Amino acid sequence: MTSLLGPLLRADEPAPGEVRLCGELDVCGEAALAAHLEAVAARHDRVVVDCAGLTFADLRGARALLDVARRRPRTALVVRRPPPSLAVVLAFLDVRGAPLPGQ
Repeated sequence: MTSLLGPLLRADEPAPGEVRLCGELDVCGEAALAAHLEAVAARHDRVVVDCAGLTFADLRGARALLDVARRRPRTALVVRRPPPSLAVVLAFLDVRGAPLPGQ
């Protein structure tokens, strides 16, 4: 199933508990992505977010991921293959490649 989450952001669910993002993750898609991931997290104990298809992601995109992890502490949210812009933010926050812990 493909969901349009913003003017330039699309999410696919190729497998249960897996979300593949394509496009640009910024303020325009932040709320829709958080809502989408919350819905997936409600159905799964582990959610893998594949970011290989993102061409851009900024702090607001990272915030959407972190907010979901915080609100769903029993669900492991794992970010795979982030683009350089998102990898820098996640590295700064010290969450590189690791499951994002709920707090």
